[in-house]
Amino acid sequence: MNPLKTLDKLSTHEVSLPKAYALLGPKKRPARFVKLKIHQKDKGAQRLLNVLFLLPLPIRPVFFFIKKSLPKEDHIFFKDMLLYAKGIQIDIETSDANISIHVY
Repeated sequence: MNPLKTLDKLSTHEVSLPKAYALLGPKKRPARFVKLKIHQKDKGAQRLLNVLFLLPLPIRPVFFFIKKSLPKEDHIFFKDMLLYAKGIQIDIETSDANISIHVY
């Protein structure tokens, strides 16, 4: 929508402030996949894990099971969390393994 029309509707109280902000702000897409990279000292286990996590894991099937376990009021929080989680990379270093988690 045109920003001037949105601001005009806001000034005449046709839309609320959060809705106007959503119309003016950039459109965000939620995170959809998680990519895991695991590096271990044990080469046999590392090969097995590399084969298991070769492709990115989709978040949507996990969301189905999480939705069943969360209270109804937390569903919206989880969806908002997926909006802000996109692009995050987490690196975990231990004495046994190095794990890299990338959300996109």
